[in-house]
Amino acid sequence: ALLQLGLLWLLSAEKENDAWSELLTWMYDNGAEVNFPLQRVNFPHAGFSVPGVTSTEFVMDEIKVMNVPKPLLVTLENFPEVHRAASPAALPGCDELHHHGVLDMARLAAAIAREQVKDQSFWGPWLRMLPSLKDMDDAHPLFASKAVKRSFRELPILEAMEWEEQLFRDCFKHWKKADKKLLAGVKWKDVKWGILLVKTRAWKSYGEYVIVPVADFINTHDGDGANLEYGLGENNKMFYMRVQRSLEAGDEMIQEYCSSCHNDRMVRAWGLYRELNPIAIAHPSWDALDCSRVGSLPELKGMKLNSSSPWTAPRCSLETFERPQGPLRCSLARLWYEVC
Repeated sequence: ALLQLGLLWLLSAEKENDAWSELLTWMYDNGAEVNFPLQRVNFPHAGFSVPGVTSTEFVMDEIKVMNVPKPLLVTLENFPEVHRAASPAALPGCDELHHHGVLDMARLAAAIAREQVKDQSFWGPWLRMLPSLKDMDDAHPLFASKAVKRSFRELPILEAMEWEEQLFRDCFKHWKKADKKLLAGVKWKDVKWGILLVKTRAWKSYGEYVIVPVADFINTHDGDGANLEYGLGENNKMFYMRVQRSLEAGDEMIQEYCSSCHNDRMVRAWGLYRELNPIAIAHPSWDALDCSRVGSLPELKGMKLNSSSPWTAPRCSLETFERPQGPLRCSLARLWYEVC
């Protein structure tokens, strides 16, 4: 059985390496400059082995790692059928998303979903590298299960996420009814997957959501670990990424997701809890939280925080990750601990 598991792991790793090579080749063939041989390698993060990105060669500080032309950026402008379609801003649900400035998140999510359901797509090499809906569902609070909502019903983050989810659902339902041709073959689960991709992989440039293939696979880190900087150059027509300090071959490339975000915002946006986050959670919605239950949370049972530990909350028990939406349960339990 162990031999079979080992063979399955090797086959899975080989398949991912092939997909990564396909993605890089697609980037080269369509005008991107990737100046160093980049690899997907596992790195330790918060006690787990997580896939990240590294160069197999030394990279000197201030050197550009890659330039990506605008046609390869995942933005609304590069999906003309959705971009030029009548805006659903006036439709039920969509009007609220528009009011809160996230309607373009739903539009880009729908554009990505349309590509995913096609037999062939220009974006295929990127799409094939992306995590599944289940992988993202396991960690993100936007689509928390009823069981998770029952266990953590006191936390304000879940009420806010449930309200946001309903807006996205309503918008999609009415939008699909109003424009059957545009969204033909696209189901709610496809848009749901797209929403999580935009939430966890996009950054905003001049008010526009932008996902950069390859760069979107680079992790963040606790503390002062970022070693990359990026932006749009050449009249906003070329994305660049360069190192801030020299990297040895095999060092993990790290980008900063949000240096000013406390963990409530980190979990809402990325489904990520930063255990060394120096920004304390400070929001009135958390003030009335019942702290008497923290000691009985099964996710943290038997897990203690040493008085000299720099962590904001203890790590969860391994059993937590064997449960449905285990990573999300862990993040919510750690939020509860941190606030209390």
